[in-house]
Amino acid sequence: MNAQELALHVALHEAMDDVAVTDHDVARMESGLNGLIEVKARTESSHRRWRLAVAAAAVLVVLTVGVAQRQGDRELSRPAGLPVSDQPLVPADLVGTWQNVPDSPWVWEFTAEGEFSAHSTADDYLKGHAGDRIVARSGEVYTVKSAEQCDETWRIRNVRPGVVTIVLLTSPCRIETGEMDLERVAPAPYPSGELSPKSTTDDPGSIQWSPFINGVWLHAETGTVLAVGSPWGGDVLSYVVDDDGDGATNPDQRGRVTVSDDAPPVFRPDATEGAECVLRFSSVVIDLGVMTTTSADGGCSPAGSRQKWVRLT
Repeated sequence: MNAQELALHVALHEAMDDVAVTDHDVARMESGLNGLIEVKARTESSHRRWRLAVAAAAVLVVLTVGVAQRQGDRELSRPAGLPVSDQPLVPADLVGTWQNVPDSPWVWEFTAEGEFSAHSTADDYLKGHAGDRIVARSGEVYTVKSAEQCDETWRIRNVRPGVVTIVLLTSPCRIETGEMDLERVAPAPYPSGELSPKSTTDDPGSIQWSPFINGVWLHAETGTVLAVGSPWGGDVLSYVVDDDGDGATNPDQRGRVTVSDDAPPVFRPDATEGAECVLRFSSVVIDLGVMTTTSADGGCSPAGSRQKWVRLT
């Protein structure tokens, strides 16, 4: 390396110290400049060659600094990106039917597609999904677009399998409430046994047959939810049966119930095709929020077997 090349090498490295380029980039610049000087050597004086090298280096430094500054300006002016929703939108361990514990009539439902609902009566549950939908998630914080065009944020924290806490963080449409504990009742049977039977104010105690069958009931052993009510008013009772946690939106079976004062209720599904079974009971006894049914021939359970249902609403 001659004196001229050494001077160029030092000048370039000093000029580039505060520019976001690598040593490899500087070496390439230096090599290119030396090549240019060598080409010019055949026609130019040494003084002229050195002036050319200095001018070329200066231009190169100015261009490089300008590019680096523009890149930095773009980085500084780039707006902060919106939070990226965690995937999946609704975790598998949240999908299902839930109830407030230890004592609340509210039944909650989360679907894998983001449908989000809460129901305090069987009639409301039977009307189905109201239109609220989870549209974004960031960790434990969920953004919900409601049917009233209100964007809300909820924090849902997984405490242990089958148990979460939920709290409304922000809402322009309703008052924020305190933290609530939810326990999943379907599709899997509830794990910790904190649910207690609910009784309605007009429940007289132990009764035979079905005048007080209205409600949302849980068969805890199988995680099956049975909802009976009159969602649109009148004397006709409707019902849904579901065991995979989406009874308010896509129940496994839907139909009508005929009740009387001296016989068990009769369940008639809207479509028998594809139905795995039909509820058939020879006896129904309701005792303060607990319904005991005895299966009849041709039903979903062996004839004579008994099932215990806990009232959720």
